Amino acid sequence: MSHLTRFIFFGNVFYGICAVALSVETNVRLGIHVNSISFYLLIFLSTLVYYGRIYYKTSRHRNIDVRTEWYRTHGKLIKFFLIIAAAASVFLTLYLLLMNFRLLPGLPPAGWLIIVAVLLAGNLYTFKLSPVKQLRKVGWLKPFLVGFVWAGIVGVFPVLYSLIRYASTSSINTLQAGLLWLQNFLFITSLAIIFDIKDHDADSRHQLKTFP
Repeated sequence: MSHLTRFIFFGNVFYGICAVALSVETNVRLGIHVNSISFYLLIFLSTLVYYGRIYYKTSRHRNIDVRTEWYRTHGKLIKFFLIIAAAASVFLTLYLLLMNFRLLPGLPPAGWLIIVAVLLAGNLYTFKLSPVKQLRKVGWLKPFLVGFVWAGIVGVFPVLYSLIRYASTSSINTLQAGLLWLQNFLFITSLAIIFDIKDHDADSRHQLKTFP
């Protein structure tokens, strides 16, 4: 496996590309304005940082495999890369908020509720926020939580941003949008269960009971 291939797959670049592709698909299939490059770049970088941090942290405690060895070998470079990507994500978030500050009141309360729910679920999956335990350690819930967060980011966030920025969602078919969200949710949840098969031995050692 070449260095570039390892970087694309182990460095979660492929995840980021998939997140952007699914986000663009949402706009295209619902017939709404394609969002700005900065919006998709934020999704790409946030995906890299989110998964990169998880793998970087767990690589110090997991048994050696090809991915873990890659993270341990390039630990300092990966940490530097994650810091830069995180800083760029913060900058893009602030940039988008400032550029659309006057338009934010146009987002209905339900939209803000969805944003908070998705971001909170994503953080609860990774971090232990007292009194709630780290939800990735709840085996049966893991794949559904992953599916919920991904479906929210790639299936709802593009619609909400389009609503704020372009006011172009008035003609959206609500049923079609809901079915697209459900499709993404089921698709990603299924993939998460397959990944749990791969991690079955490690999860068993930590008494984590997943579907596999």
